[in-house]
Amino acid sequence: MKRVLLLILCLFLLSPGIMKSSLPTVDAAESVEVSSSFLQATVKNWLCHKCSTKVQSAQRPSSIHCPGGGHHQWTNLGEVGETVYLCDKCSTKVKSKNRPSSIHCPAGGHHRWNRLAN
Repeated sequence: MKRVLLLILCLFLLSPGIMKSSLPTVDAAESVEVSSSFLQATVKNWLCHKCSTKVQSAQRPSSIHCPGGGHHQWTNLGEVGETVYLCDKCSTKVKSKNRPSSIHCPAGGHHRWNRLAN
């Protein structure tokens, strides 16, 4: 549906009968301010507690085709950073800005994170 609307808009803008004065000007476009946080999405560590797959992504990864059966069960461990943490229970190692979330350890219960020397 979005592609169809985009195609219609492009055809409309490219058609020769359009009055150019009714379109937004470059000056109007330059006055729009966009937050830098909007442009730079925060990358997070994601862990599936069914199959132990780790992913670094700004959005929740796709849940289809989990090797553990059915769909992935993603847990957001927190923002990606430079400090390395290791879970004593499941041996998952992540580089995180802060101590990762302790919920949903693949080995059962909660993670037991230890900070490793960088």
